Amino acid sequence: MRARPPGGRRAAALVLAVALGVSGCSGDRGGQDDGSGGTPAHPTELALRISGVPSHLNIGVIVSLGSGELEGSQWADNANGAEVAAYRLGLGGTEVEFTTVDDRGDSAEAADAVQALSDAGVMGIVMATSGDHIDAALAKADELDMPVIAPYEQSTDSLGADAWITGPSAGQTRRGLGDALASQSATSPLLVDAGGGGVDGIAYVDSVDASAEDFASTVEGRIESSGADSVVVSGQASRLGSAVAGLQNAGVTVPIICTPDALSSRFSQSLVDSGASLSAPLLSAGADTGDAAALTSDADGDAVSAYLSGVRVVASQPDTKDLSGERSFNEVSQAADVASHDAVVVLADAAAAAGSTKPGKVAEAMNGLRPDHGAGLAGAALDLGNHAGLPDASVHALSATSQDLGLRPDSATRNLVWFRTTTNG
Repeated sequence: MRARPPGGRRAAALVLAVALGVSGCSGDRGGQDDGSGGTPAHPTELALRISGVPSHLNIGVIVSLGSGELEGSQWADNANGAEVAAYRLGLGGTEVEFTTVDDRGDSAEAADAVQALSDAGVMGIVMATSGDHIDAALAKADELDMPVIAPYEQSTDSLGADAWITGPSAGQTRRGLGDALASQSATSPLLVDAGGGGVDGIAYVDSVDASAEDFASTVEGRIESSGADSVVVSGQASRLGSAVAGLQNAGVTVPIICTPDALSSRFSQSLVDSGASLSAPLLSAGADTGDAAALTSDADGDAVSAYLSGVRVVASQPDTKDLSGERSFNEVSQAADVASHDAVVVLADAAAAAGSTKPGKVAEAMNGLRPDHGAGLAGAALDLGNHAGLPDASVHALSATSQDLGLRPDSATRNLVWFRTTTNG
């Protein structure tokens, strides 16, 4: 395994029954920006200084590494925002070490990953994956009194006493997608089922299986016969991309609303792989923490700008690897997101409140924590008095753009940028 503490590298031996890698990220460049991708919208201090935080944090990260439809793998690249948080905390004097485990999208391996991380002495876990397979991992974490932050999971059904989701819940997503429909004055959506099924609470006038033969003509006919004024596409990121490509090939002109896997980098790549246009209008729902938020002249813009400054600086350091340890951070810098950054910051805030890195004490301190920008978050304030920590007011209808805002390092990779859209009424 590899650890990357401030000012150098060190190696340690640890043999686990699951695939295990360690990475960390911190540095000594202060608030300097290398300018590789553009200028931050607002000058904000890059270092994160959290009063009372221990000088060393060992944080576990569980990812699902794989391609295609492997459950949870759509978030593996996005999860590298954690590296930016580690770098920023390092500038503030806190060494962060990541112990990263690949659960391969499998229930048994996810539970084994939690046990392995507990044995490795982590203070808490960022569950940077999603789906039914993490239920066993959450049960194991509850058994071990191990605090868990899950930035990409929507369901709260399997959360134990010491686990929180920090992105939109299923109910919040449903309302956000409803807002997306309302923003287009759409009241009669057609469901295109790309494996996700219908979203509860949305009444569809008809449905089409995205894998149907002659999908283009089928969906055209169903839109006409049902009087649909919009399309909701539901499914995992790679299948979403294929379905959207099919809709574009069919010449569909009604608004297209995608379920939240569209916010993953895998979705953007799937669009490219399917020959779809990234510039066609698309909507979804989520927190307004995309790169475009950095262009606003308020505290939210300042916080996202500071985060993106961190992305550029970390990407400029050739020795910094991604969470898997297999690629340079620069290779995933277009995908690294605020959600994973903030998951790490929340654990650091809880350790500061606890004055300890013992998992039980960290979990106890996390219960009821209300971190915000002042506590280091780049995204929306959280209320961990609820196991779904993101307030309802922070979930919005989102629109996509393929425009390069110049706020990340130059890259051949193209990712959609999501921003808050205006809702009618």
